[in-house]
Amino acid sequence: MKTHIYYYYLAGQILLATGCVYHDIPPIVANSDLKGTWAITQVYANDHWGGPLSWKNANSNKEIKFTPDLEYFIKTTNDFVLIGTYKVISEQQIEITWDKPTASQYPTYLLHYEFDPSSRLTLTTGTSEGVVLEKYELKER
Repeated sequence: MKTHIYYYYLAGQILLATGCVYHDIPPIVANSDLKGTWAITQVYANDHWGGPLSWKNANSNKEIKFTPDLEYFIKTTNDFVLIGTYKVISEQQIEITWDKPTASQYPTYLLHYEFDPSSRLTLTTGTSEGVVLEKYELKER
């Protein structure tokens, strides 16, 4: 009797192992296209030097724009200002080439980016104090 129970248990385990498993289910694919106009929604920041970082709602009207011809713009008050061009280096990194670099020996810089499951874009600012990350929602494609 114990042998039969063991065989039923073993058969059940084999059935479970060879049946539908989690990697058979296609992953949810978030937006991975930078092109479009993005409005800032949140910032990951601290309130004072050395203070803890936390997500806060953004209190500005900042927008960024990535165009199909690889131009990168920022709008903080009135209209969009050309920052330069961008090039996708990997699925999480872009290279920005300044339109008018302040220091000619540093014409480019790298930005880390990622998309969350809700297709919101998060960009690094390159700092470790103040505003460290910015989260954007797609406003217009």
